[in-house]
Amino acid sequence: MLKPSAAMKHQCATIMANGGGCFIGDKMYPNGTLEKEVFEYIGDVYQFVKKREEFCCDAQPVPYIGILNSASTLYNKGDGIISSEESRRALIPIRGAHKALVESNYHFNILNEETLLKTIDKYKTVILPDQSYLSKEVLDAIRNFVSLGGGLIASYCTSLRNEKGEQKEEFALSDLFGVSFKEEYPYSYAYIQATDESVKAKINDLPLLTHGPFLYVKQKKAQPLCALLHRLNPEESKEGFAFGSAPPGKDTGFPAVSLNQYGKGRVAYVSGEIFSAYWNDNQVHLKYLIKNLVDLVTSDKIIEVEAPPAVEVSFFQQGAKLILHFVNYHSENEYISNKINFSKRKSNCH
Repeated sequence: MLKPSAAMKHQCATIMANGGGCFIGDKMYPNGTLEKEVFEYIGDVYQFVKKREEFCCDAQPVPYIGILNSASTLYNKGDGIISSEESRRALIPIRGAHKALVESNYHFNILNEETLLKTIDKYKTVILPDQSYLSKEVLDAIRNFVSLGGGLIASYCTSLRNEKGEQKEEFALSDLFGVSFKEEYPYSYAYIQATDESVKAKINDLPLLTHGPFLYVKQKKAQPLCALLHRLNPEESKEGFAFGSAPPGKDTGFPAVSLNQYGKGRVAYVSGEIFSAYWNDNQVHLKYLIKNLVDLVTSDKIIEVEAPPAVEVSFFQQGAKLILHFVNYHSENEYISNKINFSKRKSNCH
């Protein structure tokens, strides 16, 4: 097969805009020769790369929003083999957070524990997508970060597991969340309904169907932002449900999303796995809710971009220069005789 040069340019542009180096390979024929047309395409792609190298070499990402991808949590949930199905499932919350922020035009970085501990003081907001096990060192760093004015978003079982993967009686970060753990929600999906104006942008009063696990949490100091609604049980309705998900039912009386002030910083806690739900279902209103939460807890914004979801944004520093990358991906099909014709497709990567 031959991947169109526009597709390769988009991939290289995304790699370069995020600080990576580009490498394209192709297999030889058994006699050691190379396919001429393939290398003409690759040459075209590297001409594209060459024109942009000066803006990418020796540049470092500007710290702004960090997503923690904790190795200890990955090994806690998975089997330690990165390619296994179990580990892939464990990475879904990270992928969902990545997808939501890319499509909301945020500049951000994904961090491991070591990088987080070294650089957390440079970030404005940190996101913990179901990071169930966190070391004492990381917990202390996060507390200090928030107390000094940092923003934090955490979801589901973050800080609720011990080193053996066992559920504890309370969140280790309960003081930051401003809520305490009560019990697990008994159904496989629920509805999130925004009740506070601060998170209603593009959502309003729409109940958001959210598949995946939830927890019942009790408010301590936190302010509720969204209510957790039960799914409607067939016995509560005159009509049963032949297929699909049941509509929203009664308010559980527990918050789905809450906001807590901790020192000078703000903490938003989501009692369900909202990032996995967005990755799995691509429900756009969940993305809007995530964006609203990032805006709510992030003080002193260094950059704001309004663009379509297809525009990926990254922000780098190169010596005294600040460089803003936009990678715009636009896909279209041109059909001739029921076959896709790539000959007229243009690259939209700049």
